[in-house]
Amino acid sequence: MRIRPILYMAGLLALAGCSEMEEALTGKTPIALTQSAVTAEMRAAQDLNEGYIGNGEDITVKITDNTSSATTDYVYTAGTSGALTPKSGTPYYPATGSVNIDAWYPAGITATFSVQADQTADADYKQSDLMYASADGKTKTSGTVNLAFTHKMAKLNVNVTAGDGITGITSVTLKDVQRQASVGLLTGTVTTDAEHPVSDITISNNGAVVFPAQTLDGELLSIVTPEGTATYAIASKAFEAGNQYTLSITLNNTAVGTTSYINGWEGSGNATVNPAANDQLAIGDISGDPFTYTGSAITPTPAVSYNGSTLTLDTDYEFIYRDNINAGTA
Repeated sequence: MRIRPILYMAGLLALAGCSEMEEALTGKTPIALTQSAVTAEMRAAQDLNEGYIGNGEDITVKITDNTSSATTDYVYTAGTSGALTPKSGTPYYPATGSVNIDAWYPAGITATFSVQADQTADADYKQSDLMYASADGKTKTSGTVNLAFTHKMAKLNVNVTAGDGITGITSVTLKDVQRQASVGLLTGTVTTDAEHPVSDITISNNGAVVFPAQTLDGELLSIVTPEGTATYAIASKAFEAGNQYTLSITLNNTAVGTTSYINGWEGSGNATVNPAANDQLAIGDISGDPFTYTGSAITPTPAVSYNGSTLTLDTDYEFIYRDNINAGTA
């Protein structure tokens, strides 16, 4: 006869939420987190990481006790529909006072972050897609805390179409970009400076690339085709964090054409760039190579011709120099 009330109480306990159960048993309130959909689209081919962070992906969560200023790191795993579950160890609110919550994707980043040099694979692109969310002043009465992630990199969509005389697109490379940035793990700041070296990033055609916010000037893209290599240049274009830019290019192999610049990067644009076949464009020998260090910039001007006709410097083409003062390869 006494079995019935015991079973009844067990049923009541089963209906209680996990957080309530844990609080009742330990006297402490767990910090429960969820995520909202990512606010700006990012690729797959060009929309990966749109919506929620993917199921099974890890994020780093830094929880700072505002009374003691102590910060503890946790790893949470994303589930479906925005769910976030602590991977090991449960964080708790202090009995009094509040906490600040800073979260980063991908998990495990440090104060120095670098995007991948080859972003043709989705996994490498996602490891480059730095995102941040924060929630300050949360207490044990705050309930489930929603983390709204924002993208901290700039994104460039690249769509190249093979036009007249072009049989295909072999590869696309983003040229001379600062891939490394400094990260304020408790402030959400991401910055680049002149100390960070530049290098190239390989992109999938009709795909996207992410990189730290910066201003790029000169050669932007190198596009390899079976018929030759085309380059696309820009003039002092600022790429801002959290923004995406789309560049659409048609390649024709009919003549050496003038590069067209796209203004208003918020939308899509079109440009025609004509790669030169090997028997069309010729660059003469660089007289004096190798040069002796003088402390000044070395600026050779080899002759350039097209189909045997000499072209005019600063009218038909221009020379752009880099790393041409100190000893080494310019």
